[in-house]
Amino acid sequence: MTDSRRPTVASSTLGAIGRFGNQVLQYGFLRLYAERHGLALETPPWIGRELFACCEPPVTPGRAVLTELELGVFEAEFESREPAEGVDLWGWFQVDTATLARQQRLFREILQPRPAIAERLEAAVARLYAGGRTPIALHPPRGA
Repeated sequence: MTDSRRPTVASSTLGAIGRFGNQVLQYGFLRLYAERHGLALETPPWIGRELFACCEPPVTPGRAVLTELELGVFEAEFESREPAEGVDLWGWFQVDTATLARQQRLFREILQPRPAIAERLEAAVARLYAGGRTPIALHPPRGA
């Protein structure tokens, strides 16, 4: 449940636009934005809740929608703007990651896998590197 004394921001499209990588970036941006401005974040159900133990309260319905362009995320003065409180943010939030660099530690903390998933990932990575092998990954685009 959201602390009623704390201003909020939401994103009802999280998990609905873009694939997993886009959603992780969207969530990271939203969490950093909320943290930077002292806002509580509300999100819909999305895969990150299962993987990263993200546990924000659900989006309060009836919020005014504010797009990333209206928020000004791609403008030079974005960092100095007043926070958008009480709105439903819509966007991909694929900003220059240099703007997120100051909060790199927090970004990494919020995207830590749940312990059970982390154990499996660590075992898989160990197998990939076993015997001095060098894993190589490809990311072919999907869909059109």
